[in-house]
Amino acid sequence: MLGWDVKKCYFNAQELSTSISKICEIPFNPFGKAIEDMIESNELSFFRHSSQNFTTINLDSFEVTSTIALQTQEPIHGYTSSCMLPDKSYFYFGNVNYNSGLTFIIDRNKNVRQLQKSKPSGYIDPIFYNNFMYLIGGQNNIAERYNIAQNSWESIAPVPQGFNYTYSCNALLKDSILITGYHFNKTMCYSISQNNYKDVPSLVLNVNYYKFMMRGNNRIYLVEKGLRIIESAENDYSSWTQVGGCSISNSPWLQSSIVRYKGSLYFIHYNNQLWKFDLASKQISQVKSV
Repeated sequence: MLGWDVKKCYFNAQELSTSISKICEIPFNPFGKAIEDMIESNELSFFRHSSQNFTTINLDSFEVTSTIALQTQEPIHGYTSSCMLPDKSYFYFGNVNYNSGLTFIIDRNKNVRQLQKSKPSGYIDPIFYNNFMYLIGGQNNIAERYNIAQNSWESIAPVPQGFNYTYSCNALLKDSILITGYHFNKTMCYSISQNNYKDVPSLVLNVNYYKFMMRGNNRIYLVEKGLRIIESAENDYSSWTQVGGCSISNSPWLQSSIVRYKGSLYFIHYNNQLWKFDLASKQISQVKSV
C-alpha cells in the first residue's frame, strides 16, 4: 500500500506556477531564439518583380505550385527584402520607393498581416534573433530592430560614420550580425548583446561587387557576384577561405529569401532565376527560370 493519503494531495496554483518559472527561467518565444542556419523547407516563395503575385515553387519538382495575387499596399520590387521565419511565414520590408517603409508578414496560409512601418530604406537583409528582426544598413543606413510580439520598432546603435552600406548584405553567427555591401571592401560585425560594432579585419572584399551571405552547417558563405564564394570557419567569422568561383551575374538583388533543402541552399536571383548552392561540393549552379 502506498504511504500517502489521497485526501492530503493538494497544491497552490500560484506557488506551482512560480516554482515552474524558477526551474525553467525560459521566456516564451514562439519562433525560437535564432536562425543559425537557413530554414529547412521543400518550398520557396517569392514575389514576381514589380507585382503582387506571390509565387511558390516545389523544390522536389522545381515546378510552380501556386501564384496568388496578394493584397499588399504596393507592388513588390527587387528593393524589397525578405526573411523566412522559423514557423515558415515570411517577413517583408521595403519597396521600390525608398521612402516607403512598407513592412508585412505573409503566413503559411498566404494571409498578409500589415505591420507598423519602419524608417524608409531598401536593400537590407533582415536578420531574425530572439523574437526581433534586425535591419542594419541599406539605402539610408538605418539601424533598427522590429519587436514581433509588440509590433513596434526600436533604434539600435547607429552604423559607424564614413561607411556606405548601400546594398547591404547581412548574416547571423551566434549573437553577432556580419554586415558588408556593394561599396564596401571589408566587413563589420554588430554585437547584439553589446549593441556595438567592430571591424572584421580578416575578410577583405572587393568594392563594386554585389554581395549576399548564406548560412549552412554553422558556417557563413559570402558570395561576391560574378567573382567568388568565401567560406567562414565553423562558428567563427575571424577565419575565411575561398571555396570557388561564382557565375551569378553582378546584378543588385535576390527576389527571395534563402531556404535549405536536402543539403542545398536555394534562392531566386534577379529575373526569376532559381539557383542552388550545394553545401557538400560548395558549387553554385542555376536550376531553371521560373
